[in-house]
Amino acid sequence: MAIMTIPRPLHIAIDDLGWFCGDDDRKNGGPSRTGMPRRHCYKDYLAINELGKRLGMKISCGFVIGEWDPDNRLGSVKCLSKYGDNWDNASHLDKEEMQKSINAVNSSEYIDINVHGLLHGYYADGIDNTDESDFYYRVNKELIMVSEDEVKHRLGCFFDLLKYYKINKKIDSFIPPTFSYRFNEISKLLHDYGIKFVSTIFRTMVYDGEQKSVIDIEENGIVTVDRNNNLIPWNAYNCDFFDLPTDVTGVFGAHWPNFLHVDPDKNNEVIEKAVDYFNKCSRSFGTVLSKGIEFCVNQSVFHKYAKISEYEGVTYIDISGVPEEYKNNIFYVSSKEPIESFIGCVVYDYEQKDGFATYAVKPLMDTMAFDNV
Repeated sequence: MAIMTIPRPLHIAIDDLGWFCGDDDRKNGGPSRTGMPRRHCYKDYLAINELGKRLGMKISCGFVIGEWDPDNRLGSVKCLSKYGDNWDNASHLDKEEMQKSINAVNSSEYIDINVHGLLHGYYADGIDNTDESDFYYRVNKELIMVSEDEVKHRLGCFFDLLKYYKINKKIDSFIPPTFSYRFNEISKLLHDYGIKFVSTIFRTMVYDGEQKSVIDIEENGIVTVDRNNNLIPWNAYNCDFFDLPTDVTGVFGAHWPNFLHVDPDKNNEVIEKAVDYFNKCSRSFGTVLSKGIEFCVNQSVFHKYAKISEYEGVTYIDISGVPEEYKNNIFYVSSKEPIESFIGCVVYDYEQKDGFATYAVKPLMDTMAFDNV
């Protein structure tokens, strides 16, 4: 049995923040939204902030911000909604609640805004599902990207709304709506908007070549990390997290209601259970809680590309296969026995768990040796 391992990070990504209406409107030809049987409010953002604060994690939050439209400017967006040219969000916007929500987002160190979409759909005749994606649609199940001009217009509108509300957070991540995504296609446009990271489900993604796993670096410079299929129903709320497996690693995909209560004043009851669950996951050998998407990506790179071996009581880690731009970065190893000496690196204590300790490792050479005796 291995004494040491390069743990895979556990990072949380939450889809569909940004909606005010919660109701699933697909029966009327509209969006699924969050499926929450109430309106969303600023307390729902405070809940996600509390989750991140308690875990020490900047959480990847996929935002859908069409319902933030203050003056019906999104009426210029082709195929935006079922309302077509009659788009009118301004008359329904609760400006006081909007400002409280903006304040909650702006003041949070733990809400990492990810581009998800405007209204999470493309409303045109002849397509399979209008509630699929802002950037892709399907005809006879074939995945088709909207025109490059439309992609740019939708992305531009997304960032313009953030600017309008004076949200100055660095936005560098994208979560494809319904995981509709194809490698080396939309990424060449995302790059122009400062996007560096994408999280999506590899097994449902369209791409050529061999099966991808854990993480992949696209030719357009975008790093794509694999996301777990949702372990919780997308529209479940008042969750207790009781029956979920605790050996989960990678990107834990979830949706906003999963961390909320039907009574927003009781959101923290759900957050308390979620924190307890993720802390239990972090006690599994081979898992380390992520601090944010950059931490997740960096540790995933070492987990995938570094080679670990043992010989006569000494553990060797070879990072010659790690992409050059990551080789000088600190990564993390877990050991069931204390590391007594090391060569080719600098080692720092990171955290202690029951049965193992995790260390931060700064590489100095491509091959490192660790002695536990």
